[in-house]
Amino acid sequence: MLTKEEFKERLKTTTAKVKFRKVDQSIREMSCTLSEKFLPEMEIKEDYTPKTKTDNPNNIRVWDLDKQAWRAFRVDSVIDYSFKSI
Repeated sequence: MLTKEEFKERLKTTTAKVKFRKVDQSIREMSCTLSEKFLPEMEIKEDYTPKTKTDNPNNIRVWDLDKQAWRAFRVDSVIDYSFKSI
């Protein structure tokens, strides 16, 4: 099993299919990435104040390619994964 940092590094240059157990114990499969090629362009307004969010050390925040939205999964809940070069 990869560590959180190893997952994040791989996701910057690939897409992944990740199968994991959600908090409600259901199983979910997600196609995701952290590659800038797929991430949405962010428009920052003049009066924008970023929200500060504490990073959960067990979660990886990724771009869900199917839902076109930010999602997260717990590293210790991953059942299976595979990477695909882009």
